[in-house]
Amino acid sequence: MRQTRGHLRNRIKKHNPRLAERVTVEIFTAVESQTVVVADTEASATIVPILAQQLQDLTRQQAGASPK
Repeated sequence: MRQTRGHLRNRIKKHNPRLAERVTVEIFTAVESQTVVVADTEASATIVPILAQQLQDLTRQQAGASPK
């Protein structure tokens, strides 16, 4: 689930109204600055399909369906 800034700010505001805006900005700044670097193209061609399959399996498990 992808959170919007407003949604996250409102959730933080419930716990600490005075810091909600600053904490929201800090969270989104940190997330936006994150990157993933795969050094070898061949490695990414192997890794990405495996990760995609694992994600699909987890999604099915959470939905209550059994993976293939």
